[in-house]
Amino acid sequence: MTSQWGRQGMAVAALSLAMQVLGAGALVTEAGAAPIAYAYRQTGSTPGNLPIAIEMTFADPGVDIAGNSVAGGFTGLLHFSFRTTGVEIDLQDLKDRQAFCAANPGGILCAMGMMSFDLTPDEGSLRFNNTSFDFAFTYDEGGLRGSFNTDFPGPAECRRSGACTYEGRLVEVPGPAGAALLLGALVPLAVLRRRRG
Repeated sequence: MTSQWGRQGMAVAALSLAMQVLGAGALVTEAGAAPIAYAYRQTGSTPGNLPIAIEMTFADPGVDIAGNSVAGGFTGLLHFSFRTTGVEIDLQDLKDRQAFCAANPGGILCAMGMMSFDLTPDEGSLRFNNTSFDFAFTYDEGGLRGSFNTDFPGPAECRRSGACTYEGRLVEVPGPAGAALLLGALVPLAVLRRRRG
């Protein structure tokens, strides 16, 4: 039979092991082997409560991609999503725009300014316009600022140019492996506390 101190020692050892593994994971991330996911956390908007969601996942911290409708590429960007009421653009939409413009370089969607991007995990910008709606944002360590305009899909308040803006931060989303390891270490502590109480 394991004593209370034995169970507590096992729980502390499990937590210590999880923290070591999580620390090793952080070192792997810094070396460029693990993806880094970010999600937008809104702090303000005009009009208030404008529903904006942005997600990006980079292959590693060294990713630096830049381009427009006809040049560049998305190697190193594993996931992208921009959403608001009635509007969703994802990574495949960005890739499809470039494929369309490769085949139709004179098309209206391929004109300068219809899509441009310069993205890294630390700072960047993206502009997308499909003639029905457009959005743009820039981000750095100081936060994220952007705008959204629409002709018909999306929030009605945004049907005037410059009427809808948003600001907040991109925050790193912990990986599922790290969360699972930490949970595995915390469960024995919770069980121990429950038995003691």
